Amino acid sequence: MLDTDAKILIAYYLWAIFTFGLIRHLLTVRQMSFKDIGLRWDKPPGDLAWASLTFIILTFINALLISLLKPTGFSYPYLPMKVRLSVPLWVYITLIGPIVEEITFRGFLYNLCKHYLHPGISNLIVSAIFALFHPTKVFVYIFIFSLGITLLYEKRKSLVAAVFVHIFQNTMASILYSVR
Repeated sequence: MLDTDAKILIAYYLWAIFTFGLIRHLLTVRQMSFKDIGLRWDKPPGDLAWASLTFIILTFINALLISLLKPTGFSYPYLPMKVRLSVPLWVYITLIGPIVEEITFRGFLYNLCKHYLHPGISNLIVSAIFALFHPTKVFVYIFIFSLGITLLYEKRKSLVAAVFVHIFQNTMASILYSVR
């Protein structure tokens, strides 16, 4: 029987395979470029600077909300309050997951919604869906986090900055919940 880490990893990696298949489809069948789906690397210092600023602002907003709302049972998605992450799960949560989620939610879903709806409405819809993919106890925080990342994506027109913020967030959360 598979343990919880193995089940989570299998689900995550299947999602990653699907996402990379989607990228392949967009690049070959739809004949889109990496730039069309937000995967460009032409201004990395600016992307990193904007990602850092966005991360600081979103962390402050969520810290303020946590202090005001005083949630109980607040924990990292699918994990108990104190946990030792296996190396493969840590790699997924801190590196692969942010890339896969940003490509899925901002690179594909947000752009699809934006094609039919106003960018603000698209941001709300995609952020709600993004937050629903995480446990309900962290819905508000993930929703706000997603709103901020999508605004950053709109400003930079690149998933690189969004991926950086997501990596920063997941790494910080993984470290905090591993040492509690």
